[in-house]
Amino acid sequence: VDGWVLASDEIRTRRSMRSPDTTDVLLRFWGKANVCAVGLILAVLLCAACVVNHPANRVAHVVLEPLLPDDQCDRIVEAAERAALVRGGWMSHRHKSYPTTDLSAFDIPMLEQFWNSSLSATIFKRMHDIFELGPYVSKQQTEDILYLRDLFVVKYTSDGQRSLSLHMDGSHLSFNVALRTAGEDYTGGGTFIKAMDRTIVAKKGQVLFHPSCIYHQGVEITEGTRYILVGFVKVKNFPSWRLWGNLATEFVLREPDNQDQHIRVSFVRSFVFLLYRAFYEMSETAPWVLYLLGGCILLIIVLSVSIAHDHYQISKIQQRTQNMKKRG
Repeated sequence: VDGWVLASDEIRTRRSMRSPDTTDVLLRFWGKANVCAVGLILAVLLCAACVVNHPANRVAHVVLEPLLPDDQCDRIVEAAERAALVRGGWMSHRHKSYPTTDLSAFDIPMLEQFWNSSLSATIFKRMHDIFELGPYVSKQQTEDILYLRDLFVVKYTSDGQRSLSLHMDGSHLSFNVALRTAGEDYTGGGTFIKAMDRTIVAKKGQVLFHPSCIYHQGVEITEGTRYILVGFVKVKNFPSWRLWGNLATEFVLREPDNQDQHIRVSFVRSFVFLLYRAFYEMSETAPWVLYLLGGCILLIIVLSVSIAHDHYQISKIQQRTQNMKKRG
């Protein structure tokens, strides 16, 4: 024990003999490093606040409106069932993370022709107007801005897939068209939007437009069969600051025969929920990312403690040096 005490006294004595200029340089460097770090953090927070508070990000639009007549919906369902019969059944592995019982629209000849001939122009024009992608000029201009990432018919049954869990779509904008009547052809169903804490049940032929990046889910049906036509749309060359519904603090819900409803959402609550979902989904799909992130955080903590300890030691050395000058 005496040996350790003598050794530690010798180390402290040597440190106390360090040049005052060296300690002053180290302290100045430490102070400047702290100022730079705080300035960088404040700049990042200011930029983030400006992005989140931009009108295009602050407000998210959710619109329910009529689109197709009943007989057109029936023809789409019949064509989908015929195509599934030819293929040997409905597919269930087209979407890896959140699979649905579905069939691509491009495996349904009638639906593919309908989309290419008229439906695409109608859908794209409404998206162009609803999500404020600039003044509408022509069909060609809209197709230069928007492109279809996926289009498919989903089938929910009481003895098969009944619902779809909470998720975001892999695109910028989404739409789904009800092809059957709630309460008659099936019981339950609808689209639940987490941020709004509301379930929207579309009537047959109505279409629901919403940003893809808001969390939503297909509500469980208890009886019957529900069919919907779902589309994922991407925006070409969009501004990098567009969040497409993420962290929106106000939702504008527009429904037929109703005034627009403005629903306020807590930014803090949305941010915490997004963090939770991000960690949850990473733990399910890429747990190594969490391990890497945890290692980085641990390294930052160790370095911070080490730097704080060094700063404390330097301060003590400087104080001792000043005391020695006074004595001298």
